[in-house]
Amino acid sequence: MSEGYYPMSEQLHLQFKDGALRMGFGYRMNREVPVTSLEQVCQTIESVAKKLQARGARRKKHEKIRDLKARSVEAQVDEIAQRLQFEYQVMRKHTKLVLAIALDEDRCLFVDIPLGKIQETIERLEVLIQQIKALYGEGLRFKIEGKPYGEFRKPKPAE
Repeated sequence: MSEGYYPMSEQLHLQFKDGALRMGFGYRMNREVPVTSLEQVCQTIESVAKKLQARGARRKKHEKIRDLKARSVEAQVDEIAQRLQFEYQVMRKHTKLVLAIALDEDRCLFVDIPLGKIQETIERLEVLIQQIKALYGEGLRFKIEGKPYGEFRKPKPAE
């Protein structure tokens, strides 16, 4: 087993295969090594346990950072909401926060805030909300989606 190996799952299998005891890792046992001694099994289990502990510690640290970022965004959005008087909801996703801003009783604006670009997004958020609310109040409706199938008309080059 190589030192940089990171198991796909937390499963360790021992089985007889081709007349020898073998260890396998993960769901499909893509990685197999022959077992030559009980000491090797113990060392492997110890190594896997250490890697799982390290992974758990990294995951906890990552979650703590994401939680701090989310709370920071919520505090900043709350300030903006107080100034502009709007209702909102912040939903946490894996790589982003989704800010839902109520436009009326039935409709809301969704703004994705990537965790890696929180400050840039927050800095522009107040102006965005003001402009969207004003346009919405004038009756303009819009949505942002993926491009539909077909060709787009291109503008003629400026002369």
